[in-house]
Amino acid sequence: MTPLAFTLLALVMGFQEPAATAPAEAPAPELTRIVDAPAAVRCMGGLVGFSNVPVRCTVASDGSLRQCELLTENRAILRYRRRFECMAAATRVYRPDGTPAVGEVVRVNLNGASVFHRPDQ
Repeated sequence: MTPLAFTLLALVMGFQEPAATAPAEAPAPELTRIVDAPAAVRCMGGLVGFSNVPVRCTVASDGSLRQCELLTENRAILRYRRRFECMAAATRVYRPDGTPAVGEVVRVNLNGASVFHRPDQ
């Protein structure tokens, strides 16, 4: 593909070429997420059949997720906001060296049991 064709295709698709003077960003360190599964199951209660519920939280000093915000406008999900916040609080986030990722804002997708398999069975 010629450079002109690529540029036109990029414009049609809504892509923008990165600025030539933009500084290279260092890759963010890989964070480790540990979930207290029994606590998350208690938070779910009998709630089943949900997946990929997006939540954005800040990591607290103990590594737990606090100040969480559901990133959806789906009313069926928002109705169970407290349950999803409880599930997020059962998660701990650490840096590669094992220290809590204090102050990091992270996005996680919460998943639960399917309609056909309940955690209490």
